[in-house]
Formats: sequence, structure tokens, C-alpha cells
Amino acid sequence: MARRADDRLYLPAWRRACRTLGTAAFLWVTDCKGAALETRATIAAEGGAYLLSAPMTGDMPAQLTAWLADAPDSLELLYREGPDSPCLGHGFGVTRACQGVTDTGVPHTWTERCFVVCSVALAQRQQATLERQLTALETRLAKLRPQAGEDAAAFSARAAHFLAVSPVADLLTLQVQVTTTTTTRYARRGRPGPDTPKVTETATQFHLQVTRQAAAIAQRQQQCGWRVYLTNQPAPQLSLAQATHYYRDQWLNERSYHRFKHGSLPVLPLFLQLAARIRGLVLLLTIALQALTVLEYVAQQHLAEAHTTLAGLVPGNPKMATARPSAERLLAVFHEIHLVSTGPADGPPYQLGAPLTALQRETLHWLRLPPDLYDFAARDAPPRAALEC
Repeated sequence: MARRADDRLYLPAWRRACRTLGTAAFLWVTDCKGAALETRATIAAEGGAYLLSAPMTGDMPAQLTAWLADAPDSLELLYREGPDSPCLGHGFGVTRACQGVTDTGVPHTWTERCFVVCSVALAQRQQATLERQLTALETRLAKLRPQAGEDAAAFSARAAHFLAVSPVADLLTLQVQVTTTTTTRYARRGRPGPDTPKVTETATQFHLQVTRQAAAIAQRQQQCGWRVYLTNQPAPQLSLAQATHYYRDQWLNERSYHRFKHGSLPVLPLFLQLAARIRGLVLLLTIALQALTVLEYVAQQHLAEAHTTLAGLVPGNPKMATARPSAERLLAVFHEIHLVSTGPADGPPYQLGAPLTALQRETLHWLRLPPDLYDFAARDAPPRAALEC
């Protein structure tokens, strides 16, 4: 398979979703790779609605700077669930007119709303990352020394090239300071006399001075945590809080499909060649993915309703508790469950090898499964011949 960008796959995927649902009247939430002007123009022209993150490329950084400069005095606060829950961030909306060309070459004009949102947690992480990058770059520049026979201009050019490859190159300035020291000594050994010749020696030293650009750093820190969401949905149908909530939940789908790559339902390596068999395999894996998703959702939903956590799922760390256990962790609790075949006595011919542990019973409780589930399975076990087959 050729390695290429998947930007052009978004429109075909959106059209397949329209055919599956029988309508284009749904909100299509996607990442920044679906923010191409042609993609947005086509969806808007064909009656669709989108919500996506704007990539910080092209003129978007300058546009974000202008929007932040004209930001309203009162910003809308964003909460996880309500005013009593932790504040996630703040933001405001901007409306603009967009012009583009659809994938069929037809010009289209539509109204687009831009949600300028700042995440508190993201801002803190980005500011900490910025400070680490600055400190690390200053440390590396401080260790830079001139090479043998290198003059001030060559040393300055080498330092500037070293700085240019850094993502914080515009936040630091370099200046090479040249220090010249002149010393005079006698040309020969021994006690000097009035006629002893003298030699004058000149030594030149280079010192690289690194200065932080305070104004540029302050502006970069001010922009930390900000991102822009784009949508063509009118205000009555999609508010700023709803857009933030919908986009924040997008990772749930990404995490589920990640199981197809390196998770518990890997598609690769793929040894099938017929298209029908490949589709059949992917269909079976999709059904299994739905089962894992439902199992995970049930446990997390009931733990959230009870405001509690479940401990003992992490091997080697039995005290570690979580309110969002994964389906793989939940299923791993029952890996040691097995049936033991017994003789044809008065009791059941099959029984559990060991009683359920406290963790297994608690897991069944949060999955809303009956506690006698495995007892029922043992009593109704298949005949011995069927089990051996």
C-alpha cells in the first residue's frame, strides 16, 4: 500500500455514511485532516453539517492571534457536566463567510462558525513543554564551543543553524561576544635586562550569549491551550458547550478502532487475499469490537453512577483503582475460569475448578451479570463427549 495522506478519503467516507443513514442531516465530527476547504465546501453544498478542529497551519496561527487580540471581555466557561463540576476551559465564537470549490468544481459560499476554545489542562501542559524546550535549548547552546581556526562569523553561523532546527527558535536571540586579551612577555628565559626583547601575544575568545525574547515568550504562552473548532451548524442547533463536549468525546471512537491496529482485535498481519474474505474478517472483528465496547460502557457507566472505583485489575498493583476499566482488563479477571469433569455421581458431572474470587464477583456485579452465572453454566454443561470434541 502506498504511503500517502488520507485527507481525500474523508469525503468518500462521509458520503458512505449518508447512504447508510439515508440522509445528510447529521453532525459529522472529525479531526483536523478533514478541514480541507474543498471537503468543507462539499459537505456544506450537499446539505451536511460538520464539526472539526482547524489545523494550525497556513494563516490559521495569524488568524488565531487576531481573534485573541479582539476577544470579548467575558468568555463562556466550559464545564465537564455542569457549573458544579470542574471547569475545563473557556472560549468564544466568531462567525465568518467562507468561499470554496466543491470536489466537482462548483463554487460555493456558506457561513461558518469558529469556536475559539482554551483548555486549562492543555494550556498547562503546553506551557510546561515550552519551558522545557527553552531550558534544554539554552543548555545545549551553552555547551557550544568554537572549533579550531573558526572565526566569529563562522561560529555565529554555526550557532544560528543549530538554533534554526528548534521549535522555539523565534523565542531566543544569539549574540557572539568577542573578547580580546593582549599579554606581553620576555622573548627568552632568565633574568631580564633593560635590552631583553619582548613579545606581545593576542588571544581571542568567543562567548555565545543567549537571550530570551520576553514579549514573544509571553505571546506564545498566551496562545497555549487554544484551539479552533469549525462548524457550519447554526447557533440554535449547536452551542459552544455542545461542540466542545462532542469533540472531546471523539477519542472514544479512535480508541476503539485502535484495537484493530495493535490492540486485542488486530487485523494485521492480514494473510487473506480475496476481497470477500477480507470483508468477512473485518465484519467479524467489528462485531467483536461492538461486544467489547458495550461491555466496557456498562461497567464504566455503573461505576460512574455509584461514584466508586474498581481495584485489582492491574497485575502487580492490586491497590490501583480506576473508574474507567477497559474491556480487556475486565475480561482478564476471568482468565483462570475452567470446568472440571467429575464422575457420574449424584452431583453435576461438571463443576468449576475453583469458586469465584471476590474480584470476579465484584466484576460481575458492575457488569450487571447474575452472580450465579458460572454455576448455571456448570449445571447445564454439555455432555462429556461433546466437551471432549
